[in-house]
Amino acid sequence: MTTEEAFRWIEQVEAQVFHNEEETPENKWVAVVRAPGSTPDPGDHVILAFGETFIEVTRAAEAQWQNHWSTLSRWH
Repeated sequence: MTTEEAFRWIEQVEAQVFHNEEETPENKWVAVVRAPGSTPDPGDHVILAFGETFIEVTRAAEAQWQNHWSTLSRWH
């Protein structure tokens, strides 16, 4: 995944990405994204991903998102 692809995916799924220099290296970046199939209700399923870099955290969030999507697909 390139930086451009990461930005595009983050924008597409309307994720939030945060960076905190004061955290440990593995938790410097955090991505928060609503899982696929969730509605804007208080009980939404939210994906949290952590990483050392923007690309790493985006890959982790996308992997979780894809995993959740495949779970939904099996039930529909």
